[in-house]
Amino acid sequence: MISLTLVVLSFVINAFQAVSAQTVQSAPPAQWWSLIVTPIVAGFVGLLAAFIGIKLDWIKAANQELIKKRISVYDNAIPKLNDVLCFFLIIGSWKDLDPTIIVKRKRELDQIMHTYKYLFSPSVFEQYDKFIHLCFKTFNGIGRDACLRADLRKLQRNWGAKWNSQWNSLFVNEKEVIDMKVISNEYNIFVTLMASEIGVNKNSTSVWRRIWNFFIITMKKCLNIYYNFTGRAQ
Repeated sequence: MISLTLVVLSFVINAFQAVSAQTVQSAPPAQWWSLIVTPIVAGFVGLLAAFIGIKLDWIKAANQELIKKRISVYDNAIPKLNDVLCFFLIIGSWKDLDPTIIVKRKRELDQIMHTYKYLFSPSVFEQYDKFIHLCFKTFNGIGRDACLRADLRKLQRNWGAKWNSQWNSLFVNEKEVIDMKVISNEYNIFVTLMASEIGVNKNSTSVWRRIWNFFIITMKKCLNIYYNFTGRAQ
């Protein structure tokens, strides 16, 4: 971009040198202004294009670093969140998980999401907070872990003889059990939001449209200034 700016400046200087004193003196007033203003406008447009290019490069580099970090957070958080979902729905790898592991997953997820919440849009953290509180009941007393809003009886039936009765205290009562369809739906919303933050299915055309509109408006203003100086009709 620096080389582009130098080229533009060189063009402006050469354009001025091309306008000889004899040409300026012999030209009518309107044409004289045209000879002076034309290279100025051309140079300004070139500098504007160079500035926009530099700005876009800076934005692109910053966004790339942000996306890399978001992907890292996504890779760390989503598998843990999926463990929670699998346990509640009794699907996938749920047999490798027990209630104590799920409570541990919540702590890990809370640490991740609270640490990196400002790297994402507010809606992402709000959806996470909504999902995690649907799955767990917090503030159960001093020293007590969060309680799972899962169906204890259903889990006991599926675990059979392997169920540990000490796990019972980690669950809410039957009236506070959450509908599994609700959990599944809120999980999908959260994962979709996180994926959109790293560019998956994200429509970025609006950003480029704003940049293009800014460029067009600026060009029109430059042309208006040029026409006013030269006295040409638009």
